[in-house]
Amino acid sequence: MNNRIYAHVLHYRRVISTGLAGVAALLAISLVQPGGAPTSLVSVAIRDLPAGSTLTEDDLKQVEFVSDQQWNGLSDKPDALLGRVLAHSLAANQPVTDSDLVGPHLLDGLDPSFVAVSIPIGNGSTRQLLHTGDFVDIFGLATDYASPAVLVAHRALVLAIPTSQSKGMLSAPSQSESIIVAVASTEAGLVAGHMGSGQFTYALLSNS
Repeated sequence: MNNRIYAHVLHYRRVISTGLAGVAALLAISLVQPGGAPTSLVSVAIRDLPAGSTLTEDDLKQVEFVSDQQWNGLSDKPDALLGRVLAHSLAANQPVTDSDLVGPHLLDGLDPSFVAVSIPIGNGSTRQLLHTGDFVDIFGLATDYASPAVLVAHRALVLAIPTSQSKGMLSAPSQSESIIVAVASTEAGLVAGHMGSGQFTYALLSNS
């Protein structure tokens, strides 16, 4: 009698265990798609992409994101991203947003009085010290190199460090030496005034 009762208990315990395992599986699925929330396709980076990269079909793939958890500025049209330049580096599988691209959205969240300007840098090697988000003082250099440098923008915010590879038949690949910074509109006039007279250099400032 005792053996028969034990057999029944063992049988039902297995049924209960199987049922609990099924419930656990359902809970795991609900964590990925809570409540069966609708999803949509968004473009993400296939691999780590450095700032300055020009996006191609080989850089992007589409994955499903839960609609109510999407980031602002996500694109569901990968063709619209092709040829755009990254202002920031992206990690593999990171969604591409408007603020990651060189364009007007670089100024999102900044004071409305700020504008974005492209600054040609005289010494290409020093540009490697910069990262997006850094603060710099921008100095205009005279063409004769005898006149002192002039401060044209104080504490400019580095928005992007675009690069473009070019290679001729008899030349090695080169990079365009420029940075995109946010400056007050009043300082943008000073920057423009020095564009035709020479090049620029910068001093890296503390971010604090």
